[in-house]
Amino acid sequence: MLNQNRNLNLLREALSQLCDVVDQLIEQDRRIHNIERKSAIHDGLLSKQESRLSLLEKKYEALKQIHQNQQLQIQSQYTQLQKNEESIHCLEEKIPYFRHLACRNEELESELAFLHTPD
Repeated sequence: MLNQNRNLNLLREALSQLCDVVDQLIEQDRRIHNIERKSAIHDGLLSKQESRLSLLEKKYEALKQIHQNQQLQIQSQYTQLQKNEESIHCLEEKIPYFRHLACRNEELESELAFLHTPD
């Protein structure tokens, strides 16, 4: 009987240790599951961020193209502005001559009016 009690105590001790091991395995499995769940969540977030990044890169390229087109338009408008300024400058130089012609025209009209006698 003493032998049986001893065997039962050893068996209880072994079962207790086995229960501890099982509890540790369950806890480890729970941690692994939590890590996998968090990893899946992070993978989903990463995928969304990658999609968003791709979309932003496409928008950036579109804006970059718009900017380049606007730069070309500005350059073209600047060139046209320079041509217009040259034309204006050329015309401004001719203004005194045109004023002289207008005055001369008035003088000639006055002379013609003076010389023209009414019938």
